[in-house]
Amino acid sequence: GPAAATIERPRFKVVLAEGRTPGGAGQSVIPPEVLAAVPAGSSLEVSDGELDLGVINGPRGRIAGIRVALEPEQGAVVRGRFEFSAGEFHGLGGEWSGLRGDGAFRVAGPAVRLDPVSIHGDGIAFSGLGEIAAGAAPAIEGTVEIGADVEKLSSLLPTGASPSGRLDARLAGSWRPGETRLQGSLAAVALRAWGIEAGSLRCDVQIDDAVRLRGIRAHLFGGEATGSIDIAGAAAGRRAEIDVRVDGVDLAQILEYAGWGGPRLSGT
Repeated sequence: GPAAATIERPRFKVVLAEGRTPGGAGQSVIPPEVLAAVPAGSSLEVSDGELDLGVINGPRGRIAGIRVALEPEQGAVVRGRFEFSAGEFHGLGGEWSGLRGDGAFRVAGPAVRLDPVSIHGDGIAFSGLGEIAAGAAPAIEGTVEIGADVEKLSSLLPTGASPSGRLDARLAGSWRPGETRLQGSLAAVALRAWGIEAGSLRCDVQIDDAVRLRGIRAHLFGGEATGSIDIAGAAAGRRAEIDVRVDGVDLAQILEYAGWGGPRLSGT
């Protein structure tokens, strides 16, 4: 008959070689023969788990206080929920700490469906849904909403940006090793970078081999800026290409930013 099992305080550590991913082509996340041996109506709970996961010379992370509830279904499918109470992540855009989250998932063969998942941390909030394909050709597809303190994203910008403010983005697309394709919209308030302050900013965003901001509308220097920005290159040599038009700006604000030492001037 059905069985109920509980695993308390498991500890896992996974370290991947650079450029390698776990699993093989077409492998199931949970082997079908294991699921076939589990009686219908059975359940498994994991409590107070810890996971260390990293890539040599790449991103790494740790989560703790893990709780997972699993229920196998017909057709070699597993449904469940998870939550974790503490975590940190290093890489892929910054250093993230104070992480906690929860979500629901469905495992079928080599695919894991997350719907929904929510993660919060110091200076960041993340929610979304999507599908993760494991094996020799890993991939992630889905949609995500992100809210972040811009300061936490400074590693994505060219040196000297010293950003601050609040950013919210909605993105949809996919990721595969060596290929990222995302598009959506972005909005920011109280934004500051390179010493320039923008009360608000809205634009469309596309992320592939570069971060491309299109249809920018930003309020700065008492006027409005419109145009586009492309940010490309590796972290050590990131560069920005800017094509922006500014209308109706306050001359006094521009001169102050430029360090003008002459007589006070005004106008637009």
